[in-house]
Order: sequence, then C-alpha cells, then structure tokens
Amino acid sequence: MYTVLNNKEHNQLRVFTDHGAHFGEAVNRVPVLADELKSLVLDFPVCLFKDPKNGKFSMHALLGIDSQENLFLQGDSWTSQYIPAHFRRQPFMAGIKGEGESPTPENLVLTIDMESPRVSSNDGVALFEVDGSPSSYLRQTSQMVFSLVPAMNRNEAFIQALLANDLLDAVQLTLTLKSGENHQLGGMYTVNEEKLSQLNAEQVQWFHRQGYLQACHYLIAAVGNIQKLVNLKNNL
Repeated sequence: MYTVLNNKEHNQLRVFTDHGAHFGEAVNRVPVLADELKSLVLDFPVCLFKDPKNGKFSMHALLGIDSQENLFLQGDSWTSQYIPAHFRRQPFMAGIKGEGESPTPENLVLTIDMESPRVSSNDGVALFEVDGSPSSYLRQTSQMVFSLVPAMNRNEAFIQALLANDLLDAVQLTLTLKSGENHQLGGMYTVNEEKLSQLNAEQVQWFHRQGYLQACHYLIAAVGNIQKLVNLKNNL
C-alpha cells in the first residue's frame, strides 16, 4: 500500500537498491515509456500490448520468453546496458494532492509502498538525514520519479498518434530454440514500416516535431532484439 512519504513517520526508513528476483524483477515483460526507447533499443525488444478489458494500448519491453523469466537478470545483476525506469523507481511512485486534480509541479507528492520488499528499517540506504532533511539518494530518486509523470503523458500522446494514423499492426512470432522447442509470442503490436513511409509531408513534419518519427524507428528497430532473447535463452 502506497502512503505519502514524510520525515516524521518515515525518518528511520531505509531502502534496498539492489536487484534480484526477490525484488519482483523476475518477470518476462515490463511497462516502459517512449522517453526510454533510445536506451531500451540497445538491448530489449519493445512492443505494444492491447488490454482485452478496456482496449487500451501500453508499451512494454520483453525480458523473457517464459512466464516469470527475466533473461537479462543474473542473480543480483542486470546484464543489459539499461534498467527500465519501472524497476529503478521502486518502491516509490508519484501521487497527486487532491482528488481529480491534474498533475502539476506544485501538487505532486512522493509516495512509498510500505509492503515492498525493498523497504526496511534496519538495512539499505537511508531516506532521511539525522536532521530530517532528504538524503542525496532520496533527492535523486524523487526527481526521477516526478519526471515520470510528464513522461507518461507524452507516452500516451505518442500511442494515440500511432492509433490515429493507423500505424500499428499485430505481430505473431514463432521462436525456435536450439533444442527444437517452439514458443509462440502473440498479442503484440508494432509500427508498420510501410504505413509509416506513406505518411504525407505534413504528417511527417508533425511527427518529427513531436519526436514521434524517431520513436517509431526505435520501435521498429527494437523488434530485432527478439533474437537476443532467443540467444540468451539458448545459453541458459
């Protein structure tokens, strides 16, 4: 359960900044944001998934083939060049003061998941100094967490632009391991390169100004990282 962080109730709290399956990182996909694509494309396949309940699309990086499998996690270390923000922000999340309010720099508050295995009162990195001021770790982390709020808005706007211009296509992949075992990956969507190339000049200019054109090319390139998953799986 998330609660607003403060230096009176939580002055003794500490947070584990390590990595590992026991911190919830053994998953085969993780939600990501368009702002992360430049870093994600170095290692991860990235695609969109459609929620069957509400029809909403969200962007995810694929980390494994089987359920609860993160092929980029070895013990307490990641082998990738980049760790998605979803993991780095934990156990924190940005909250908004006041119901129904739109997020602004003035009404954002930092909340902490008190049930997270990262939270401790004995070990880990301190959140507050003896005088009650935020530790350097907390200052840096809160800045990162708050930056995710506008990034989420930009991410949603990017996805809506893809949908409005009919640029998404469903993708069904069959992965064959060296053992001969086949794995079906479905329910994924990515940018149709041919449709992207058919945008008119005005649309291309608008996509470019918004940063969407580059993001589209990152998404297209990231699909090629599926082979990295296969190679990692074959080397287990």
